[in-house]
Amino acid sequence: MRKLLFLIGSLILLVGLIACSDGSENVVEEDLEDDIEQGSDDYDESEEVEESNDDEKNEEDVYTEETIDSPYYITGRIVMLGENSEALGFHFQRQDADQSREERFFQSLQESDFTSIDVLADLNDVRMGDNSTIELIFNEDHKLRGLASAEQILLTEMLHELGYLYGFSTINFYVEDEQGVIYGQYGELETMEIEREANRGYYVFEDAVEEPPEPLFLNARTVEEEIQGETLFNFEETIEEISYLNQGAEGYRSAIGDSVRVTDVSVVDSHATVVFDHEENGESIEKFETVLQLTALDFQLESIQLINQQEQTDKTFVFDRPQTE
Repeated sequence: MRKLLFLIGSLILLVGLIACSDGSENVVEEDLEDDIEQGSDDYDESEEVEESNDDEKNEEDVYTEETIDSPYYITGRIVMLGENSEALGFHFQRQDADQSREERFFQSLQESDFTSIDVLADLNDVRMGDNSTIELIFNEDHKLRGLASAEQILLTEMLHELGYLYGFSTINFYVEDEQGVIYGQYGELETMEIEREANRGYYVFEDAVEEPPEPLFLNARTVEEEIQGETLFNFEETIEEISYLNQGAEGYRSAIGDSVRVTDVSVVDSHATVVFDHEENGESIEKFETVLQLTALDFQLESIQLINQQEQTDKTFVFDRPQTE
């Protein structure tokens, strides 16, 4: 009887031990699964944070890129600097209309006519000779022969400046189909070779009485700002120079105001890059962009890229001006 009770007790104890063992294993397995799940959650959260940081960094580095290759259009205007000094200034803009260089040159000349007898109203047409030659066709009753000496000098300067900026090196004059005109005090003139004096950079004209309807720009040579050291300034030196004015500056100012900071300038082949920053609430950078485009034309560049770090824009302005000697 005692043996039977002992056997029954032993069996009960054995069953209890087995049950405890199974429960312990289940607890260990559950704890292990919980640890794995927790580790996986921690990894996912860490990965999400890293991905979020990468996204934010990428968003910060993304610049809005734009290429402006619409035709540029330039007109000239005579202004007064001081009481008795006349100077030639320029308006510059990009056009939506797809006009050729000769069409724009024709329009520029007629809209730039400052003469008292409107000599360019008698300009009937222009045509291309070759890529760097432009032909001006006047009517038989043209008034070029009546040019006064002072107006002839200023008109010649305008023809040289506009011709250069549009990429022409030679101007041929015609009356109807016959080459040659009577050009003021000069007399008979068939061909004018563009001999524009070197220039480095531009400044913003400031009218003492009233601002012009469109910004007007004066080249550095006209206002007698520095354009060279031992040699003519290169592009980088020019951008640095036009940031400042001489002490006697009157009637004009720099387009690179105190709110604009140029951080890098480079030129590779015929492409310039200018990186700049400016105060968030500073003055408009539109005049700054125009001055840099005009300056690029001085150097016969094919394009100029302006990278605005404040507004995160990357603009490339393209020119259809050919290289001239």
